[in-house]
Amino acid sequence: MKIRSVNFEKGVVSHSALPKDGTFEVAFAGRSNVGKSSVMNSLLGRSKVAKVSKTPGRTREVNFFKINESFYFVDLPGYGYAKASGYSRAIWAPLILKYLEEREELKAVVLILDVRRKPNDEDLTLVDFLREVGATTVVVVNKCDKLPLQQRQKQIKIIADHLHLQAHDLVQFSVSKGQGRDSLWKTLELLLTPEK
Repeated sequence: MKIRSVNFEKGVVSHSALPKDGTFEVAFAGRSNVGKSSVMNSLLGRSKVAKVSKTPGRTREVNFFKINESFYFVDLPGYGYAKASGYSRAIWAPLILKYLEEREELKAVVLILDVRRKPNDEDLTLVDFLREVGATTVVVVNKCDKLPLQQRQKQIKIIADHLHLQAHDLVQFSVSKGQGRDSLWKTLELLLTPEK
């Protein structure tokens, strides 16, 4: 995928504020410290599109980035960060769940996990919810450069087992090494291609 343009469209905190132009969307979800913004920036070949923070949980809105004037990348707030206020969580959860369940323009959810961690209850709950609502989910296992090959393969199998998937179903990704970028783009391009 050749990236010609990336434009921040808007950040929303209510369902009524979601874009209404019918453009296809890919949403990115994950725990607050899995490198979600870094994966998005890697895909886009930019360093500062999605903000990378040293403090997890800084994304407070559902952020829409228009790519090549043809589709959106949607950056969902990271979940599981303890310092997020109860008020913020009360706003985020209903908006995000309704978005994931009802958004017709949503073509895929890219769920990003850390290769060094087995999925926790929040990860598993989200995966179950996405299956329940029929959302196409692409699981990306990030930070693969942090483990030696043998240990990484073992972790991939553990993660796949927890998600009731096969190891080959997971996209192994490393921002620093560029691993998984082309593979993920191929998958997303297929999902974003309008049906004839």
